[in-house]
Amino acid sequence: MKYLPLAAVLTCAVSLPGWASAQDPDPAAIRDAAARAVAVMQKAQATWYTSNKQVCGSCHHQYQPALALRAAREHGIAVDEGIAAADAARAFTFADLDRAIQYTHVIEPAMDDAYRMVAAHAAGVPPNLGAAVYAKLLISRQNPAGDWDGFHQRPPSSYSRVTMAALGLRAVQLYHHRTQSAEADWVRW
Repeated sequence: MKYLPLAAVLTCAVSLPGWASAQDPDPAAIRDAAARAVAVMQKAQATWYTSNKQVCGSCHHQYQPALALRAAREHGIAVDEGIAAADAARAFTFADLDRAIQYTHVIEPAMDDAYRMVAAHAAGVPPNLGAAVYAKLLISRQNPAGDWDGFHQRPPSSYSRVTMAALGLRAVQLYHHRTQSAEADWVRW
């Protein structure tokens, strides 16, 4: 919640030039605003695991920024790749197979684990055995209607069954193991 005002300011900074005039927005101004927003996101990421002493990934510090950084790269916006790589190495590791197999830290598969896998893909994390274990969990937890259950307590990110279905489906597409192909094909697209 402490970053909500910052997000509002950044949104206004990017949008205000278009609202203030009837002219087309200046591409240079848009790129500059996007570059400033990327820098702010990465500044927050750089301290998440060190100064803030966090032990887990976060939707607003790792997952959403990973998606935004991919979009920035696709549009030629500068990204501090050192910060991005260090953050991704901590946030998107699926190396603890024991933890994955026991599902000891699963809270909400479609929102937490699926979102993490979609963001990991955006950060360039290749398919691996640990992620395949989480994909198997997602496959097993899908409802007959094609969606996933969730706590629905953090609108808008985890309130929509459509969002949960989209994330769950995409995570299974990206990270199921080749031996799970038959199961993954049965996931209700």
